[in-house]
Amino acid sequence: MLNHRPVDYGDPADGEQQNRDLFAAHFPSVVAELETWHAGIDRLDAAMQSLRGWIPQEVQRRGFVEPDYFDGTVAECFSDLTVQRALLHELDEARTVQLRCVQDVTTEDGEKRWSAYLHSGRAEIKVAELSHEVDEFTEEGIADFNEAIADKEQDLQACFDAVQRANAARQVATEQTALSALRQPLIDQLKRTRITANPVFSESCQYCLAEIGL
Repeated sequence: MLNHRPVDYGDPADGEQQNRDLFAAHFPSVVAELETWHAGIDRLDAAMQSLRGWIPQEVQRRGFVEPDYFDGTVAECFSDLTVQRALLHELDEARTVQLRCVQDVTTEDGEKRWSAYLHSGRAEIKVAELSHEVDEFTEEGIADFNEAIADKEQDLQACFDAVQRANAARQVATEQTALSALRQPLIDQLKRTRITANPVFSESCQYCLAEIGL
């Protein structure tokens, strides 16, 4: 509930739902609200899955593929960021895409290569190795390198901004809003129901009936 997750009755996912049936028998007044809550969660999960499935296609269509970029890395980064931003309703807030470049690769010939990293909001992801060379670390020596990085960042920014505006991202935010609207009424209903660990007898409960031999 607190994290917009399904109510856990303690039943096995692929087994008989005894605890769920027991709860429904004793507290029928909240069953409909809980089913509505779970349906909202399902819609949100489906929207996030749809977004995560669409982003790699869009990223690939815009050319962020081998050999210039490692397969799927830009999509992974943008997927994590966009889902998080959609859930927090931050899609309209500007965010600058920046590559962190580190000279951390040595080839078999002993040459130094640069790696480009993006941050997904969860972790830093290496998205590419760069073939550009820097002869000396002066303003003139790194001018071409900086220009190449700026061009990459510009292309990445355009892709990222387009993803933030996409209907698939907006749908996640819409479903999150709808689910949030269900939360407090459900909590209030649960409080009014006064759910206890030892509920009173119910004629709809197979366990209660078994106790009295029916």
